[in-house]
Amino acid sequence: MNNKAVLFRDLERYAEALRIYDHALTLEPAEPILWANKAMLLADLGLEEGSLDAFEEALELDPNNGLTWFYKGSILFDMFRYREALNAYDRALETPLANEEEEFYINVYMSKGAAFFRIGNYSESAESYGKVLVIRPNHSDANEFRNRSLRLAEQY
Repeated sequence: MNNKAVLFRDLERYAEALRIYDHALTLEPAEPILWANKAMLLADLGLEEGSLDAFEEALELDPNNGLTWFYKGSILFDMFRYREALNAYDRALETPLANEEEEFYINVYMSKGAAFFRIGNYSESAESYGKVLVIRPNHSDANEFRNRSLRLAEQY
């Protein structure tokens, strides 16, 4: 059922996808991937609070899912709840996935850098972007944003 819902989501047939997730969750309410995918769909629909609720359900069932923590952080970031987003990103980095997936690590630290920047903590922002550069020294965005953060950190 999850695959069918993902297909409908990809086709932007959101109402059908949501019905499938709701039905699937009545059959398998303890399936964290269904909750996480429903959360992503709700986010696509601009229903951030519902999305956060669904992410909470997913994380209650599987608190060690780094991707779910990362996506929850991304929704919080989009809602301008930067400190909460930073907490979610930190939780993502505490999961086993953080040690195995380079791209995951880069995405989380890029997001942390952006959140620190938004709250005016430029030195932490620069540090987050610097962690990306340790893994991928030629990451142009991380380099640019790190330099911008460092310049601002010197001014304050």
